[in-house]
Amino acid sequence: MLAEAVGEGLHSLAQPLTAALWNLELLSEAERPSTPAEIARTIDSISLAVAKLDVVRDLIRPFRAATIFSTSSLKQALTAAWVTRHQALESQGIHLTFSESCASGEIVVPEAFLERMADHLIELLPALAPCSAFLEISESAEAVSLCISLPDLRMKNLHLAQTPNASSLRSYVKVLGGAFETADDDRWLRIELPKK
Repeated sequence: MLAEAVGEGLHSLAQPLTAALWNLELLSEAERPSTPAEIARTIDSISLAVAKLDVVRDLIRPFRAATIFSTSSLKQALTAAWVTRHQALESQGIHLTFSESCASGEIVVPEAFLERMADHLIELLPALAPCSAFLEISESAEAVSLCISLPDLRMKNLHLAQTPNASSLRSYVKVLGGAFETADDDRWLRIELPKK
């Protein structure tokens, strides 16, 4: 599973690196000075490639010999990620409500891995903006289930499953042996993670 997730991560580097190379070639061949917009596009492509590489590095890092695994709460990680970003997201019309019956969602993971995964999950929400989302976490003896649902149908050109952060989040879930799925109409997103 780790090899597959890392392979997908490395494959996702190709698009931003190709775009950066293409932009640099255009800039070097231009007879006029480069515009700030052209330079910004190139920088954005390189920044995206670096972010993708960071995800791949994060997927590998926890599985070194000295890695410490600990029991962590999915609810706590998501709450912390939301608290950090909620002002910026709410200004974009994004509201997230945690169910009062949310379970803690305790799973055994490498230290800080769950925090990074929660960050990627919260960073997916702008793809659905504006929206009011509802988050529910439940758990059994074997697994933790997370569902983010939307009360209204979202019709957008870029679907949730196609966003760059969805690819990163899917890799994190896959490394933990879990499952990630989204509705065709983006009405919900579900993640299932094994407890151990």
